[in-house]
Amino acid sequence: MNAKQQVGVVLLVAAAIAGFWSFNRYSGLVGQLHSWAPPFSQYEVYTIVGGLVAVLCLVSGLRMLNAKKPEKSEA
Repeated sequence: MNAKQQVGVVLLVAAAIAGFWSFNRYSGLVGQLHSWAPPFSQYEVYTIVGGLVAVLCLVSGLRMLNAKKPEKSEA
């Protein structure tokens, strides 16, 4: 496993953590008096940003995990 793939695994774990955190906050805030429409409250913004971070980490992690090893050229 090369360095890019290791970073990919770390990003996938970070995506899982951020995703679970966002889902937990969203499901906990649904029954309260939150509008989920602009202008967002402070708690809603944290949840939305956490979800975006999860998606970005997931995409980046998958791209790095599937990265091909560089070809060794014989010189």
